[in-house]
Amino acid sequence: MIDDIQLAQAYTTIKFVYRNSNGLVYNTSSTAYESWTDANYNAGKYGVAATQQGTSKYWTVQTPAVVAQGQYSFVVMNVVDGTITDDQPVGSGNSGPVVANVYISNG
Repeated sequence: MIDDIQLAQAYTTIKFVYRNSNGLVYNTSSTAYESWTDANYNAGKYGVAATQQGTSKYWTVQTPAVVAQGQYSFVVMNVVDGTITDDQPVGSGNSGPVVANVYISNG
């Protein structure tokens, strides 16, 4: 499954941070959901990198298999120098087994 988002503003790198219906966050190192910890956030373990199609501001990300198995939500975060910024999310959405709804922020 692939999630995608069209953003109004240009970014160099973005990451999708996934949460399941229980509010647990997806850890890219353990490839499992867990309770949020600041240490894992600061270590960059939350957030799946997305790929921009050229300079189109259209981004796609391969949804991790464990995430795609159920209901989930995501926020899209700007990344600077390899670290998710502490700014507001640049987008968000949620998905069920078939349909994804994406909400876009103008940053």
